[in-house]
Amino acid sequence: MKRKQQQKSLRTLLKCIKKVTQKVKRKHRGTQKIIHKIKHNAKLDAPKVIVNMYNGMLKRPKQYTDLQLKIAKRLLHKAKHNLSENNKKKHKSISKKEINTYKEYSRELRNDIQKQCHN
Repeated sequence: MKRKQQQKSLRTLLKCIKKVTQKVKRKHRGTQKIIHKIKHNAKLDAPKVIVNMYNGMLKRPKQYTDLQLKIAKRLLHKAKHNLSENNKKKHKSISKKEINTYKEYSRELRNDIQKQCHN
């Protein structure tokens, strides 16, 4: 009979993942700037999503409790305020070349983690 492979603890798994990400980051130097741009654009787009979600909630008040509707109104107000602040800020442009390098980086990272850490 074959012995069952011992499961790795979460701590060792995280250490392995950290090592692999550092190796892959060294190969792909420019990805941190691209990731920063993606996060920046996502922060600018987040209030729009929140406004749409809570407007949909407020259109159907019978489905929700009073407390839920109060929270929705408050968060909707905050999101609208964030939208007015974000109007001054601009999206950072991401070229196709940057998108392709980011995809290549994430694909390589995922594959290396699967090969080295999940054995």
